[in-house]
Amino acid sequence: MKAPKSYFVEHGLGELGLSGMVYDFPPEEMARVCDRLDANLAELETKGARVRGWVYADTPGINNPATVVNVPTGLVNLIILSAAIVAAPSIGKNLSSVTVAELKLARDNLLFFGKRIPQYQRPSNMPMGSGVQVWADGVQFYPQRPPRVDAGPDSHMEPDMELWSGDNDITGM
Repeated sequence: MKAPKSYFVEHGLGELGLSGMVYDFPPEEMARVCDRLDANLAELETKGARVRGWVYADTPGINNPATVVNVPTGLVNLIILSAAIVAAPSIGKNLSSVTVAELKLARDNLLFFGKRIPQYQRPSNMPMGSGVQVWADGVQFYPQRPPRVDAGPDSHMEPDMELWSGDNDITGM
């Protein structure tokens, strides 16, 4: 959906019950809410969920609410509800529990369904019809790898048993 950032803020204010007050809303306040909305969506991006098409401000304090963004239609509700959550404390409005629950569902959907599931394929050198045979001898299709041991220059490994006891004298040979 292609729309300016102010569209999402206006609908977020409508979610708070202030849809008629949008025109009395000062432009500085609109820019401040857009800044907070940018920060909120950037926080989601640090958790691994990228809102494609959202244009972030280059520097804080210089946010233009008329900036046109092109976000997927499935994320519009998330952005509108995020704008409502961000704008509510500064306006002095209480959030309804339904708004908070809807935002939580939208965020969970973005974080859960936005992840790419890794795809695995069989190697091309396997004979036709071999599959994963648990009764077969030799190397299986998905071999169990041993646990990784971290032993580098900054780690110290000590053996669990005494290697040289008192009766093993190697110097007297």
